[in-house]
Amino acid sequence: MYKTDIKTCDMPNMRKLVSIMIVSFAGAVLVAGQTDVKTCPKALVTAERDTLVAGDSAHFVAMVDTDPSPDGYEFSWDVSLGPIVEGQGTPKIVVSTRADFGGRSVVATVNIKKVTNGCSTSSSATIQVITIENIDPDYYGRLDWHEIQALIDNYFVQLNIKSSHRLLLALEFDQTDSYKDKLLRVKAIVHAIRRRNFDATRVTLAIAKKPTKHEYRPYLVLRGARNPLDPNEFIFIECEKLLKNIKAAFPEKLTKPHEK
Repeated sequence: MYKTDIKTCDMPNMRKLVSIMIVSFAGAVLVAGQTDVKTCPKALVTAERDTLVAGDSAHFVAMVDTDPSPDGYEFSWDVSLGPIVEGQGTPKIVVSTRADFGGRSVVATVNIKKVTNGCSTSSSATIQVITIENIDPDYYGRLDWHEIQALIDNYFVQLNIKSSHRLLLALEFDQTDSYKDKLLRVKAIVHAIRRRNFDATRVTLAIAKKPTKHEYRPYLVLRGARNPLDPNEFIFIECEKLLKNIKAAFPEKLTKPHEK
């Protein structure tokens, strides 16, 4: 009988080799499939400052601590107070506040979602809104044109130092002041501003609706501070409009009903 002597492989070693190949293949599959594992971003929101004056803008920034780049993430913001005026859908937003927000808080919450796997997380930050009261104004009686120029010069020196303030100049009249008298006072103020090329956008005139006494009352008003004058008693005119057309911005009908 013909007999072939075939050398067989060592079966235990063969099983071990096959096992190693299977494990290696499974490991390769696992590594290739790791992109499906949800790695959620960790969000952190920071505020530009802890407090702000009512009327100023609030700034918030969102960061992902696992990735310094905002690419690959979606940002959705929600705020408790005021509208988002800039940045919705981005890592940075700007929120507008009003003068009557004093004593409240702006809470900004961001939801960050990773585009590749849809995993999301959120974080919040808070800014306290404060109201700053105005300081007591100065009082001036009747002034000539040179004295009005000196008054305007003095207050614009202060405005140059206090960049977040405005000049609110209250003008009151007595029973003897006609519309022409009132117009001359307004013209003197406008002339003083124009002569020095001052920034008229930082000046508001408040014209008394009813005659009381002849007086100039200037206020340096910080943005966000309460209006020190009663809107029921004064008419407010932006000086920028007076520079363009005094009579149009200060028409006779504003004061005529109170004249004899």
